[in-house]
Amino acid sequence: MNVTELIKQNNEYREKLSEPSKKYYEEILVYMRTASGKNELAIEETLMEILQDILEAQKSGQTAEEYFGKNPKKLCDDMIEELPPEQGVKQVGFTMSILILLFQYMNYAEMFDPIIHLTFFKTIVPIVLSIVVVISIFAAIRQEAFSKKKAKILFFLAAIAYLGVMIFPILDRQFGPFGPELLISGRSYALGFLILSVICIYLNWKVNEFKTGVLMSTLFAIIAAMIALGAIQPVLWSKGVLVGITLAIYALFIVSSLVEFRKKK
Repeated sequence: MNVTELIKQNNEYREKLSEPSKKYYEEILVYMRTASGKNELAIEETLMEILQDILEAQKSGQTAEEYFGKNPKKLCDDMIEELPPEQGVKQVGFTMSILILLFQYMNYAEMFDPIIHLTFFKTIVPIVLSIVVVISIFAAIRQEAFSKKKAKILFFLAAIAYLGVMIFPILDRQFGPFGPELLISGRSYALGFLILSVICIYLNWKVNEFKTGVLMSTLFAIIAAMIALGAIQPVLWSKGVLVGITLAIYALFIVSSLVEFRKKK
């Protein structure tokens, strides 16, 4: 069975668990699925084995906690340690696609300007802080299974980093630019953006199987291609149109991510 089939089967079998066992198992599920650097198929196979063991124990009148003990975190850590690592190509592909997507979300609006001003605080710092946000959120979700206190700290760190993502470009625009500044035309920027979008589409389609990433990068690629070819002239658009496009893109990303997440949950 492949990963998608295992996830679907897991969702079906999980409904057979009693409430205490379901809560116990879902903490294990979240913790293991967010383990970094481990083979996804091996993780899903292990989760299915644990689920089947709990279902068998349930037939004998045992809860998951009675069967596996009161320290599921140690159980998970021991099993994760034995799992094979993810393929290097997939790890590199996942990392690259995340970085490209972050760059796209942070800087796609720049394509609508005739001249692009790229600076350290306006471009580089927000991307770095966005990486901190993503890492912190993933870590918080993982810690939430067994350590609510650590999860709260990590969520707080993510919130602070996100605040920096919003504030630094504003400070740079109002009081800067700080540091060196690179000026390029909007069409040249759009061409580079198009190339990155195509790379991201390939990575998310072939390597990560992240449909939302494919959808969003395709949308960015279409906009970038139209600007690069001169098919549309964003400079003629009103602020309201640009804001509307931005909100539509963010809404599409949130909705599609939630739909994809619910399918895997």
